[in-house]
Amino acid sequence: MRVATAPAVATLFGVAYPNGLAVNRGCSSSFSPIVCTYGAPAGGPVNAPIYQLDEVQAPSGGWYVNTVQIES
Repeated sequence: MRVATAPAVATLFGVAYPNGLAVNRGCSSSFSPIVCTYGAPAGGPVNAPIYQLDEVQAPSGGWYVNTVQIES
C-alpha cells in the first residue's frame, strides 16, 4: 500500500536531516489539503529544516501525502 506520491517520497528522503529529532508540530484541520509540520523540538538546532507535508484523504480511508516542502 502506498501512502505518498513518488515526488513526495523523493523530496522527503532526498535531503539528509541533521542529527536530532524531528517532532510533529501540528496539523491544520480547517480544509483540505491538511498540512502537517515537522521540525526540531524546542531547544533544538536553530538551523534545522522544517518539513511541511500536504495530505489528502485516501479513498480507502486514512491519509495520503501529496507533496513535501522543506524550508531551511
